[in-house]
Amino acid sequence: MVAGFTLGERARVIVEGRRRADWSRVVYDLSRAGFGPAMVAKAVGRTTGWVDYLRNSPGARPKHDEGELLLQLWALYTGKSAAEAPRERGMSGISARGA
Repeated sequence: MVAGFTLGERARVIVEGRRRADWSRVVYDLSRAGFGPAMVAKAVGRTTGWVDYLRNSPGARPKHDEGELLLQLWALYTGKSAAEAPRERGMSGISARGA
C-alpha cells in the first residue's frame, strides 16, 4: 500500500485517467493545417487508404511508432504539444479492475 492506495487502486487511477488519441480528429486537424492524406501517408510510410481508414473508422488505431509520428506531425502543424492532441471521449478501453 502506497499513499493510502493499494497497487491495484493506483493502477486503476493511472489507466482510467488516460484516454486514447482520437486519430480521426488528429488526421482531420492535419488536413485543415494543409497536411493532407497523401502527405501524412508519405511521412508515416503508409498508404493514403490507411490514412483514410484512420480518419473514417471510429476506434481505428495505428501501431505505436506510427502513432508517435502522427502526434509529432500534429504538434508541428498545429503549434501545440503532442500531449494536447485530441482524445477519445470516455474510457481508454483498458481496465485494471481486479488487479
